[in-house]
Amino acid sequence: MHKHILSRFATILLLSFFALMANAQKIKVSGTVVDGQTQEPLMGVTVIEKGTSNGTVTDIDGKYSITVASKAILNLSFMGFATEQVAVNGRSVVDVNMKPE
Repeated sequence: MHKHILSRFATILLLSFFALMANAQKIKVSGTVVDGQTQEPLMGVTVIEKGTSNGTVTDIDGKYSITVASKAILNLSFMGFATEQVAVNGRSVVDVNMKPE
């Protein structure tokens, strides 16, 4: 009987571990941020993984690259534009059109 309980406990523990590992999977996300009206690239947009201090800034071509959790939400902010929140949802490319305020 004790063997059955230990076996069951080990199975539950192992499944919990795999569930946590899948949820914590990191992926590299890249993309381009543009002005939603003119479609011009925006340099200097702050891109931060929500709830962390993990962040980057877009380059002269509006491009960025960041490693985040596969289920992360990206917060993008730039003076004169509405802050955007975009769910990664496991995607490796996340392009964003920012709306002027």
